[in-house]
Amino acid sequence: MASRAIQRLIVKHHAYRRYRRTLNELEACSTRDLKDLGIYRSDIRRLAREAASANARDA
Repeated sequence: MASRAIQRLIVKHHAYRRYRRTLNELEACSTRDLKDLGIYRSDIRRLAREAASANARDA
């Protein structure tokens, strides 16, 4: 049972790291680059959450 809790903790930690990595990369983009990708600055946090949760499901 403890190993299952530890595994969940590890998965959540990896998802958070993916979220932060995606967030940092998108926030570093210029407004022009984001526009070329079809992304508004107000979408960055949502997109980072979606990317992290999609990757967590795949793990």
